[in-house]
Amino acid sequence: ERFRNHFSGFIPIYAAMVSEAFASADTQSAFEKAKLGDVEKNTKLKLPTVTPGWGSWGGDGVVVRSGPSDEEIARMKQQQIQAAAQGRKDAKLQHVIINEKRNKKSAKYLADSRPHQYGSTEVYEASLRQPLGPEWNTASTHAELNKPAVVAKAGQMIAPISLPKQLLRKRGAQGAVSGGSSRKGK
Repeated sequence: ERFRNHFSGFIPIYAAMVSEAFASADTQSAFEKAKLGDVEKNTKLKLPTVTPGWGSWGGDGVVVRSGPSDEEIARMKQQQIQAAAQGRKDAKLQHVIINEKRNKKSAKYLADSRPHQYGSTEVYEASLRQPLGPEWNTASTHAELNKPAVVAKAGQMIAPISLPKQLLRKRGAQGAVSGGSSRKGK
């Protein structure tokens, strides 16, 4: 508010940008509320539930069991939220909210494990960071980096894929290959 009055002579768009840039404590408290709301939303609460008649005896002289009071439930909920807030990656970072959800759309692009040809994870990640485009590499390097694993000329016959000898020996020891016809003489 005080900045809007001070910058009222500016074009309204600039006045809004300046007031947003010089935000007051209201913005910080709103951010803290948003962070707490995110923690509450992503916390799976485990509260005790008591259904009358289930798991209890009936009849004369039986003490009726009552569930936790509303105050106890609120206290348990607050404890669970505080424990979840302390276990987050952004617990010690006041001005940061880290989204810890797994992005299912991008998960298919992540490697489950390091490929065997790379000695360490750092080497593998460095190879991923290396640009492959012709803008960053010479023509010969670009061609070498993007060369297909198998090159066949047009019209050339390609032999079908066959099993390695080790697997053929294992299958021979186990018996007939599954999925084939067991009838002979056809």
